[in-house]
Amino acid sequence: GIVSQVNDGIKILADGKSKFTSKIHLEVSAASSEAIKAIEASGGTVTCSYFNPLALRALIKPTKFLILPQRARPTPTLMEYYLNREKAGYLSPEIQIRNLKLFGSINSEKALREEHQRFMTMYRASKEAAICDNDGEVKGDKDEGDDDSNTSQKKQLI
Repeated sequence: GIVSQVNDGIKILADGKSKFTSKIHLEVSAASSEAIKAIEASGGTVTCSYFNPLALRALIKPTKFLILPQRARPTPTLMEYYLNREKAGYLSPEIQIRNLKLFGSINSEKALREEHQRFMTMYRASKEAAICDNDGEVKGDKDEGDDDSNTSQKKQLI
């Protein structure tokens, strides 16, 4: 189906599992048992990870964060789900070992943090380039007479 809103994360369902043949690696909030079996049968992997509302917002709108927030642990009521191998829970020892062997980490958080840091460095540099001209003055500050309000707004970047 089509995703319209991401309030509680993404859950993978088994609709159309007979047509699924691609090898794919997914990290989602939840997945049905049939969907997990179909993806693993085609050579892919599924990892169900807990994302609290702040972690979901950081994934959807990473530019809103200078530093990505650390993911929270699941609530006690959800802990059993994420410890379950049958549900592909990321806290399950079998899933953690599999992910370490395949990807070099238990979940994608470290890779996301590194990617976010690279992106934010480029983002900040492009913002600075748009603000400054070659002389280091703020763009749009040209002398237009002796208007005190205009001259008081001039700023020199340090």
